[in-house]
Amino acid sequence: MKTINKDGIYSWILYGGAILEGYSGNTSNSKGFNFRGGDARNTEGIWFWNKPFIIPDPTTAGGKMAVLIMDTQGMWDGQTGQGLTASIFGLSTLLSSYQIYNVDRRLQEDFLQHLALFTDYRIMLISETRKYGRFE
Repeated sequence: MKTINKDGIYSWILYGGAILEGYSGNTSNSKGFNFRGGDARNTEGIWFWNKPFIIPDPTTAGGKMAVLIMDTQGMWDGQTGQGLTASIFGLSTLLSSYQIYNVDRRLQEDFLQHLALFTDYRIMLISETRKYGRFE
């Protein structure tokens, strides 16, 4: 694909520069989402990158697709209630075709159960949308 550079990385991932989040101790990036190491919360709620990245759509000849980048606050921390955490996690799951989950040490079973629940809900919504048509 044309969107993959010689190292096999999508060009939109490196839009802000070749230093990726948390790499080499870097703790700031003026061209992307703010981030820092440690347990202190950095993002609150859900943030979206202000412009979509337009890339070739591999499913259609000559087609294009928009990639939107979203950042959410950390999940299941000591500061956020279960209801808000579930809402943020659920909404981000419903809005996403793909998710990258950053885990500090170990993926907990309860996270996988939440992921399965929201993924099943998303699949149900998609099937209902196809059945009755989209609401616009």
